[in-house]
Amino acid sequence: MEQRSSVPLGTLWHSLTQTPIVWGLIASFFLTLLLVSPVGEFPLNDDWIHAVATRHLLHTGTYAGHPYVASTLVAQVFWGALFCKVFGFSFTTLRLSTIVITGIGAWAIAQCGLTIGLPSLLAFLCGWAVVMNPVGLSLTYSYMTDMPFLAMTAVSGLFFLRSFTGHQDRNIILGSLFAAIAFLIRQFGIVLPIAYVLTLIGLRIARNRPLSVSNLLCLGSPWLGVIPIYGYLSTIGANNPTFAALTGRIPVEAIEALCHVPVALCYLSLFFLPLGIAHLWQVIFTNQTRSQTQQQTIRAWGFCLVAIGVFTLPRILFGLKRWLFNDTAQWLRDFPVRMPLLNGDYLHDFAIGNLHLPGLQPTVHLGHWWWLITAICLCTASFVVARCIEIVQNILRQPDNPLPQLPTNGSVPVVNNPAYDSQQLFIGLWGLLLVMIVYNPWRVQVFDRYLLPATIPFILILATEMKPASWRSARWVTIASCVLIYSVSIITLQDYLAWNRAAWAAGQRLMTHYNVPPSIIRNVDTFNGWHNSEQYMQVYRTRSWDDSNLSGKGPWVLDDTYLVTAASQAVMGYEVVERLSYRSWLGHRDRYLTIWKRIQ
Repeated sequence: MEQRSSVPLGTLWHSLTQTPIVWGLIASFFLTLLLVSPVGEFPLNDDWIHAVATRHLLHTGTYAGHPYVASTLVAQVFWGALFCKVFGFSFTTLRLSTIVITGIGAWAIAQCGLTIGLPSLLAFLCGWAVVMNPVGLSLTYSYMTDMPFLAMTAVSGLFFLRSFTGHQDRNIILGSLFAAIAFLIRQFGIVLPIAYVLTLIGLRIARNRPLSVSNLLCLGSPWLGVIPIYGYLSTIGANNPTFAALTGRIPVEAIEALCHVPVALCYLSLFFLPLGIAHLWQVIFTNQTRSQTQQQTIRAWGFCLVAIGVFTLPRILFGLKRWLFNDTAQWLRDFPVRMPLLNGDYLHDFAIGNLHLPGLQPTVHLGHWWWLITAICLCTASFVVARCIEIVQNILRQPDNPLPQLPTNGSVPVVNNPAYDSQQLFIGLWGLLLVMIVYNPWRVQVFDRYLLPATIPFILILATEMKPASWRSARWVTIASCVLIYSVSIITLQDYLAWNRAAWAAGQRLMTHYNVPPSIIRNVDTFNGWHNSEQYMQVYRTRSWDDSNLSGKGPWVLDDTYLVTAASQAVMGYEVVERLSYRSWLGHRDRYLTIWKRIQ
């Protein structure tokens, strides 16, 4: 029988819209926009491809996938087109659409925290930390799919969590509906209903709860319309070129498969480091945290040892192979063993984004300081793993006795509340599946930004370790850590937008002042892609992302008569046309881009 919530609808609406969480998030986004302006007619990373699809929808009224896009991002394209209908098509407008939906996602994460009984401030910091870390904030300022997908998964997860406490069928339908919308941005959205089904199956096995046919029908009903839409739209203009054959890569993929979960959990901890630092501070300096049993300590240390073994495994294999077979195996020696632990990351020391401008390098290198950050992240990940194991044990141990519903005022839930335990199991499965699904042996790379959505369930799991007394003692540590990481986010974001803005200004100057066509300019990859990709595909008769550099002069470059570089060193065969300066907050100094022309 469906449970009834004791919270009146008016009171619920008031709690959603008038809490300090909403105003805190609005103030945070407003401050960010004041510090770093999102205005600028230039794309970031690969979002020019999504902009092409949005422009096509505006001009023709129909959706068409771009050949360079592996996912069917129809929901995001319609969302961006809605903003463009009001404000006109521009990269600034598309960026604004992402900022708005990211704010919705941050609110939904905070509401998830309240739903599982976190104090209001802690729930707010959970939502704030997910979107205000350097990777999350930089993606918020783009039209990439990452933050819209994260936002829709957060809203979906919120309704699924609420389904355990009341109005079950209605909340399941809404949770599945928003998961379907997330699916129409990135197909990883299927993870949430799968996690919910696995939760119901787990509860059936562990606590003999019956599987409700009504629940399953509610879960599947939104997908009756979504799957046909996806099946049709995914065939229009799509090419799915992001997967490669395994031939010759089996040893690399075997090690990466073994490394994936420990590395991903450790890297994820970087995104919610404020809570990790606060919990580590509790463990070391206070006695107010919950008593650590011997089993919990063993679990945490066990994960740390396994992770360290995984991090160093390539180097160990390199030494053994050299000793036994006199073979140096260069790929083993070059395997990453520090943070960032993933290849092709969005985060490069103190640089953010894809450094797709010739000669551009990270301004500040952390060097061996990454080891300290890695150690803290490893400790944070161990807390999460220990807590996940405890959740499973609680499900298996505790009888399913009917207890009062979860409190709705942000207080800590009643211990052994079956609704709370069910929520925790769902959150753990939600996070685990999101971590595992991004790995595929046929995918060339797993980028760190792919892991960002998994931050939501894992930060909620870590936040449940903050009990009332211990949270009061650690909140200032958490706030101070958030301010520190936010400062890093702002500085790196300003640098990211500054050099992209300067690179596009250089390209526009060549086109307007010197009457140079974009087809003979080698600039940042986004410039080349936006202006030249259609002509490039015709010239080289390809529609594959993997063929973007057939000219050998750079992605989508047809001719490099003119170059725009971040390097001041002389380029052989070229002469300087002009130098443009831009201000970067990294180092607080002016930097320069140089426009070069080939000497005839």
